[in-house]
Amino acid sequence: MPGDMTYHDWKKSLVEETLDKEAYKAYNKLKIGFPDDIMKISGMTPSIRKQIDSAVEAMMEEYDIKLGSLAAEPVGKGDLFVTGWYDGKVGIVINSNAAFEKIVKTIPGRYKSGYFAGKSLEDYIAHEMFHAMMYPDCKTETQYRAKFAQIENLFEKLKGILGYVDKSGSGNEALAEAFVRMRNGEEVPDIAKVLAEAYIGKWKNEHKNTSL
Repeated sequence: MPGDMTYHDWKKSLVEETLDKEAYKAYNKLKIGFPDDIMKISGMTPSIRKQIDSAVEAMMEEYDIKLGSLAAEPVGKGDLFVTGWYDGKVGIVINSNAAFEKIVKTIPGRYKSGYFAGKSLEDYIAHEMFHAMMYPDCKTETQYRAKFAQIENLFEKLKGILGYVDKSGSGNEALAEAFVRMRNGEEVPDIAKVLAEAYIGKWKNEHKNTSL
């Protein structure tokens, strides 16, 4: 890779040079992303869709993330995304019940208040991708639920990171929010750094830095 190019630009140029136009279009369709019907979600705009797609691509380049699916389904109105066990694998759902444009406008204020770690849609995607990276070794829903419960029990060691974390009482949410803060160069307790590195450090792609 040339020293004056980013990995993203190098990969794009390599693919474009190797494939003809029709093959390159087919390659792009194979890239993982949410389905086109997310444009039917209330408040979804081309700009928001682009931010989501770019955030997914950025995380997939940064980490080796094994996802079963990215889908649009109705969940609780307060959620933008939900990560869980779907059709035999860990996947991420974008909430088709959410009023996206309205909720996206509240992100900066929620960050400034110290309630959430995310200050952008990319951060929210990073939060969900962290959840997914916690469970690639789970082959069954039983294994997933057992590991989920184990991580939930870490909450007492992690409380105090953010208002949302303390309200959730969840070790899973605590680590995902800590990851977002770490990725943004913000401070988190040492125990959160150690646990996050232990769970997902191995999934960091070689072309990126070794630290979170």
